[in-house]
Order: sequence, then C-alpha cells, then structure tokens
Amino acid sequence: MIVKNQNGEVIWDTQELEIKAKMQPYSLNQFGFEVRKWDPWHVTKSITWVPEGYIKLYDKIYRGEAELHVDNATVYVKGIGYIENNDYSSDPGLIPIEEDGEGYYLLQQETSGNSFMWEFDAKIITLSGDGPFFSFWLKDKEADMPINPYKIEYTYTVIALKNGKNATLHGLNLDKSWLRQFSNVPLKTVVLNIDTGEAYIEGKITGSVAGIVYDDLGNPIENAVVTLNGYTVTTNLTGWYLLTNIPTGNYTIKASKQGYYPQTKSIQILENQTLLVNFTLSKDREAPIIKQVYREPENVEPNQVVKVFAEVSDEGTGLTAVILSYSINGGIVWHNVTMKHLSGIIYMGEIPGFPAGTTVSYKVIAYDYAGNFAIEDNMGNLYTYTIISEFPTMLMPLILITLILVGLVTIFIIKNKIMPINEERSTMRASTSR
Repeated sequence: MIVKNQNGEVIWDTQELEIKAKMQPYSLNQFGFEVRKWDPWHVTKSITWVPEGYIKLYDKIYRGEAELHVDNATVYVKGIGYIENNDYSSDPGLIPIEEDGEGYYLLQQETSGNSFMWEFDAKIITLSGDGPFFSFWLKDKEADMPINPYKIEYTYTVIALKNGKNATLHGLNLDKSWLRQFSNVPLKTVVLNIDTGEAYIEGKITGSVAGIVYDDLGNPIENAVVTLNGYTVTTNLTGWYLLTNIPTGNYTIKASKQGYYPQTKSIQILENQTLLVNFTLSKDREAPIIKQVYREPENVEPNQVVKVFAEVSDEGTGLTAVILSYSINGGIVWHNVTMKHLSGIIYMGEIPGFPAGTTVSYKVIAYDYAGNFAIEDNMGNLYTYTIISEFPTMLMPLILITLILVGLVTIFIIKNKIMPINEERSTMRASTSR
C-alpha cells in the first residue's frame, strides 16, 4: 500500500505484502465497502456511485470526517484472467447490507477457489480526526462474514526533528486503549523530548462506570439512555450499560427513557476502578387531564368550520398527542384530527363544515409518553351540535306573518292613494255636465 500527499510525495509505503490463505472452497464474487456504522456516535455515512467514475465513501462523526474515492478495481484470477476490470464509468449496482454504512456489488465472474491478484485505487479527499474508518472486502456468495475477521495490524514510528536534535518513538500501536469517550479529552499523549532524546507515551488516569437500569417493579429496562458529560450510551436487553476510559473526577450521571421519570446521581470516577451505579426509574402511571372543552361558534350554520378548544395538561412525562374525534349523524365511524398546541395548556382542532341538518358528535382524547390516555366525552353523552338552516323552521311562521302584515299595509296605502283621485275625477265630471 502506498499513500501519497497532495503534492504526490510518498508518505507511507508498506512495500508489497503477500497474504496467503486457503481459498478452497470459496468462490469470491462480491466487492464490498464499509464505513463506521455505530449509531451511538451519531455517524453521518454514505456509500454511493458517482457518475464521474468512482465509488464515494463518506464518514463523519464528532471526532472527525473522511471522504474516500475508489476507482480502477481489477481482480486477476490465476487460470481464468481478469474477472473484474472496472473504471466505474457506469453504475456497478451497489447492494446495501446495512443502510448507508455497508454495501457491495457483484463481480463479473467468480474466483472459483483459485488464487488471485486484487488491485484498486483509493484516493483520500478529506481526512481529519481519529474517528472515521473505511474497509474493503471480497466475499463468497454462500459464506457469511466472520465475526472476528483477520486484520493486518500496523505500528508507527514517530520522529521529531529540529535544529539537528531529534527524538524517535518506535512501535506505536493505536489500539482500542486510545479510544476517547470525550472528543476534547485525549487518553494518551505521545511525548518527544528532542533535548534529551526521550520518547514515551503519557497516559490519562481513567476509570469506568457501569450498572443496570431497572423499572420500579424491578425489571430491567432496555434502551434506556444513560448520559455523562455529554456522552450517551443505551442499555442492552438486560438493562446493562458501560462507560469506559472516563478521566477521574466528579460527574453527574443521568438515566432516562420515555414514559419514565428520569433519575440523576452524583458520582466520583476513581483511578483504574469500575464504579457500579444502578438506577430505578418510576413509570408514569398518571393519565393526562382534560377540561374546559368548548367550541366556536356555538350555533353552526351550513358548511361552517367549527373550532373546538380544550385545556389539556400532563403532570408526568408529557403529552404526545391530543386528538379531536368526531362522528356524523350518530355513525360508528370516527374521524380523528390532531389538535394544535396554541399556548400553555390550550389545544385547538377543527371540524369541517357540513350541510344543514347534520348532527355532529365529538370528544377529546389525550395521550402521554407512558401510554396513558384520557377521554373527555361530556360524561359519556358526547358533545353534539346540529347544523341549522339559514332560516330555522321555528322562525318560519313569524316570517310568514310579517310578510302578510307588510302586504296588507302596502295594499291599504295604495288604496288610500287611489280613492282621493277617483273622488276628484267624479267632481270634475259633475262640474262639466252643468
């Protein structure tokens, strides 16, 4: 393996490595890629084919970021020839194994148990920090990946030079003991003293904390979240958690899970000791409280939207949803609307408009994070309203009487105006005849 910098200078050359292994009965036909997938580290990851002609591997965690481009992959099999010669000018058809973090594509042929030469170009675009990693593999179509695959371990030589003085550290092995739980707290430091020539590794004094998270009935809680100074870990099936390589000192540790009341403790991490800290989380068993349900408007006209308001609160782990549920004309089908949180404890939901004469029944349901719920349905009678017509039936007689009276008055007025005119005409006729 040869690593070059941006100027094309070789900064790492492992020379040619010969790896011998029994290939039978394996028939390799998959070229795979992997990036860091560990979810608790909040990893951003992707493995994609880029039309410009390469496979892009990207990996980012809080401790660093890396981007790698893979190109010009060849596999030469003894007795067969090239079974893969890919410049990735076309999509190789990546098949995901684990979303974003691991995938492969099929080679053109299989190795059929023969020895082979495998080559590809890997260009590092971005590399910072010590968290991200990449791996490549060839796999048999019938075989599972080993739980503990063989790895090639490297050691490093670190040299410091200045003004003719130097110090050198040989055999540096960056194993798991260098893994930091906190990004700003290194556990080990390489010290090179060019004045004395001394070179050594200075370690941070650390300890660990572990324990089990129970519920208030004594049962272990799976997937509870344990936090300590910003680092987060989740409990396994037995409620167990473990935090290692924590610098000695005083801390606040917290256990929590939705639907339970969280618990916080003050602890002291001691040198090279594992502190046992168990938690007991009480489950929220109190239902939400619903009161003051009312609507606007009170009298609903045809096709008018109705707003329903409710005061909803939860003194436990908090509300997850407040639902306005309504049915039409006594039907068995209920329509659910998620009510909006307006302010404080006020929630509002809307019922669409319906034609005149429609009867609408409704109720309000509230849920909390523990799965508790409350229903406010007017003591079992439901809240109801009937949509009135533009001219309600009870007003029709009054309207009819009013119209009749208006008609009679109009006739009377007209008649009174016509009678004087007729009398005047009669008088005129009498005068003319004389």
